[in-house]
Amino acid sequence: MATLAFIVADGIIYASWLLIVAVGMTLVYGVMRVLNVAHGSLYALGAYTAATMVGAWFQRGGAPLLSFALLLASALVVGLVLGLLLELGLLRFLYGRDEVVVVLATYATFLILEDVIQLIWGVEARPAPQPYSLLGTTAAGPVLLNNYDLVLVAWPCSWPRGPGGVSRARWPASSCSP
Repeated sequence: MATLAFIVADGIIYASWLLIVAVGMTLVYGVMRVLNVAHGSLYALGAYTAATMVGAWFQRGGAPLLSFALLLASALVVGLVLGLLLELGLLRFLYGRDEVVVVLATYATFLILEDVIQLIWGVEARPAPQPYSLLGTTAAGPVLLNNYDLVLVAWPCSWPRGPGGVSRARWPASSCSP
């Protein structure tokens, strides 16, 4: 029974990660009408850069709570710079073209960026466990959950609902109930 509880909790946490990435991709497609298949690679580059920066931060004895700001800042800078380069270098030439051409071009960009990630960081995972464990843990029956994961699961529940959803944000945001 404990194994089943762990599997269910892990599935919900990973689904939350995928939801955040999917909402970003949906926003890009909904606003710009560009199906950017390389979108996930921008997330990955931001995540690898953030993990590398936080690892260096803790090796130098940096303050633990500032690591969250460093995670956010480094991932945002990489995402913004690479997103701008992708927009100016490729996507602006594809507006108005057939969607198949856009998908092929962004898929090729995805493959290139994945190879760049493997070239720089290798194929092994680069975790940044220090900030992950700073928020503590919560026991949910037999499963011990990181509070970071609980925030990740709860955050999408604060997003607006209804037609337009996240792209037509309202204040105050609705609760998790439909």
